[in-house]
Amino acid sequence: MRSLDFSRYALMVYVAAAMLAACGGSQPPIGAPGATAQSSLPATCNVGKSWMLPEAKGEDLLYAPGWSRASGFLVAVFSYPRGKLVGTLTFGCYSNTAGVCFDASGDVFIPVNFESKYAGSDIYEYARGGTEPIEMLTDSGLAWGCAVDSTTGNLAVANVEPYGGGYPGNVAIYPDAQGTPTYYTDTKLDFPLYCTYDDEGNLFVSADDPDIIGELSEGSGSFENVTVNEDIDAASLQWDDGHLVAASYGGGSYSDTQNVYQVQISGASGTVISQTVLQIRSRHKVNRRLEGAQFWVQGSVIIGPNFSKGRPINAISFWPYPKGGKPTRNLMAQGISFFRGVTVDLAK
Repeated sequence: MRSLDFSRYALMVYVAAAMLAACGGSQPPIGAPGATAQSSLPATCNVGKSWMLPEAKGEDLLYAPGWSRASGFLVAVFSYPRGKLVGTLTFGCYSNTAGVCFDASGDVFIPVNFESKYAGSDIYEYARGGTEPIEMLTDSGLAWGCAVDSTTGNLAVANVEPYGGGYPGNVAIYPDAQGTPTYYTDTKLDFPLYCTYDDEGNLFVSADDPDIIGELSEGSGSFENVTVNEDIDAASLQWDDGHLVAASYGGGSYSDTQNVYQVQISGASGTVISQTVLQIRSRHKVNRRLEGAQFWVQGSVIIGPNFSKGRPINAISFWPYPKGGKPTRNLMAQGISFFRGVTVDLAK
């Protein structure tokens, strides 16, 4: 069983760092003409100021939750594949972001959870290139990852823990990404981190058990446990080209590789059809901070957080997919580090 120390550790690392920083607003980088600054978000978060270059509205975008000393928790927004920083969405010092998801129109959903006694989460929805949320949903659990059903518009949010902490976690489903959610619980899903929908509206959720993936079939009111033929220890999930892509929770504190599995789903069975091994910088100096991160397949590349020389987790790396091996590119942004994951949102 995974220890809940992961979520607590991640939150405490970020919060402790943020408490040492001045919680000022995020500013556009020097030489970023045309950036627009907006007022603080009308929400529970202790937020700073977000900004976005006008060009972001028409570009493919890469979203990467992270942290900066000036602003606390934020989501860095890069043009894709250029890698230019085109904006940041800022959430302040006493919150934590992890997974990011988007709907068919390009609206982006960002779960933001609160460290204080696991008091719940807010889910922010932003229009493409926007700096003010167009919707905010409340979630009683400790939200981590999310996914939007392309067939219905329903929003699913994976909660590591329920309100107040403890077991098991749950999944909140918001009909048409609005209103009050319905919570679904399964004892095998006591530590759900991420979720994804397939093309037919079936929801898959990472589970605490290393060879189990939860499935909430379209129209079903309860989870079915899909047993995988290998212990893949899934965390980050993505539906891609007819199969499930599952990034392992992590190789341990001293690992220099990250495993990504391609899993064929058939009923209550999952079969590993191939494996991609990503070479990453050694984790030994930063302990467990990369474990449970979100990776993203985009065509012939897979993208995710990595370590860079001299600082922990201040790089986004690109690897060949499904070949794997060494990264071919490392993307950085001055003053932003502790990246938790990556999502790519293509302009329509």
